[in-house]
Amino acid sequence: MSKPAIPADEREALLRRCWYTHDALWFRAVSDAFGIEVANRLNREILRHQGRVEAHRLLRALDRGPAQSIDDMIELLNDGCSAILTTPPDIEVRFVPLDDRAYEVSVERCFIHERIVRAGVADRYECAAFDRFYGWHFGAGMPLAAEPATEPCRKAQGEPCVRRLAILKED
Repeated sequence: MSKPAIPADEREALLRRCWYTHDALWFRAVSDAFGIEVANRLNREILRHQGRVEAHRLLRALDRGPAQSIDDMIELLNDGCSAILTTPPDIEVRFVPLDDRAYEVSVERCFIHERIVRAGVADRYECAAFDRFYGWHFGAGMPLAAEPATEPCRKAQGEPCVRRLAILKED
């Protein structure tokens, strides 16, 4: 049997769509079995751990060491979004440095928001995207000063998805 001739970019898109389907089905199964509160809590916890692993693997793949500055961290966040999450037009995110310890994240379009609206859980879903970034920070050696707030999807509430994140100050 011969290998299917799927170009690399199409294979990558297929793998992402399959992963997103798995993720949505997992969330729905946990929510149905144990309630949405448990599904939200576990989703956020898992994404923090997954973010750490992803950051380690991404740094290794890029042959980089731990982040040393806010610019290093933003570069890693951008690289992580394009390599691990998805590419436009499914997600459009900007990371803008505010000073040497903080930056603003602005999400214009979000595949998670679109999918939770379609699934009918937007009013009860707690955004876990920033928990993944939280994990990326720990994995890159530049932890955040505070855990991401537990809150519903801002876009689903009709608000802009903008957050300010700060790096933990070293003593």
